[in-house]
Amino acid sequence: MRKINFLFLFFMMSNLYSVDFPISTEKSDCNNCRSFEKNSGDNQSAVYIFMSFSVPENTWLELDRTTSSINKIFVVRGIPNNSFEAFGKKIAALKDTGFSSSVEINPKLFHKYEIINVPNFVVANGGNFNKVSGNISLQKALEIIEKEL
Repeated sequence: MRKINFLFLFFMMSNLYSVDFPISTEKSDCNNCRSFEKNSGDNQSAVYIFMSFSVPENTWLELDRTTSSINKIFVVRGIPNNSFEAFGKKIAALKDTGFSSSVEINPKLFHKYEIINVPNFVVANGGNFNKVSGNISLQKALEIIEKEL
């Protein structure tokens, strides 16, 4: 199993902590992942990846690359420094390194799903949703959510 270590930054009670989490780039046996693939016909489910620009760029890129077949939306709470120019530069920098997913600014979704920590993965289906947070792959998040159902 090939592992890549990423530096994960998160805020907890106004203090900055740094933790090193391994992320596997191997494909996993997620039975439910197929239902989230693009063109699967399942238009009722939504997969959201809640992020922040404080999360390292490598994490953004790895989540984008390893889940290219899954229909997902990256969601951020707001724009950096209250500047659309800064937001545009951040997105352009990600796109220049190969990032290809959609990014949505949506603070209402952070409130709706009670998102405190990022990265956070939410699978919403109608009025129901399940979520898991941590610096893990989307496949692993979907496996964990599948076990909770």
